[in-house]
Amino acid sequence: MSVACPYCKAVVIPSGFKPGRHTPKCRRCGNPFVLVVPEDADQNASVQPLVSPKPVVDPKAPTERLPATASRPSKVAAPDVDTDKLRKPDEETST
Repeated sequence: MSVACPYCKAVVIPSGFKPGRHTPKCRRCGNPFVLVVPEDADQNASVQPLVSPKPVVDPKAPTERLPATASRPSKVAAPDVDTDKLRKPDEETST
């Protein structure tokens, strides 16, 4: 008996599976899928993708790191203000 991976279509030859529901991983893409082996040996096994497969992470792949400033909140710049129009504290009392 051979089945095709529902993700990459690679041929998978399951061996030693008893009748029932199993979740093997594809050797080519690494994604787990649902394999249902029927009780009757004359029937074909059914293959279905999992509802939410876990993403496959290559341990040799470099990880992307965010810059140190990315985790900190950004500073908001003050609006441009004409300092000539601002009143000084001692000018407020004279008017």
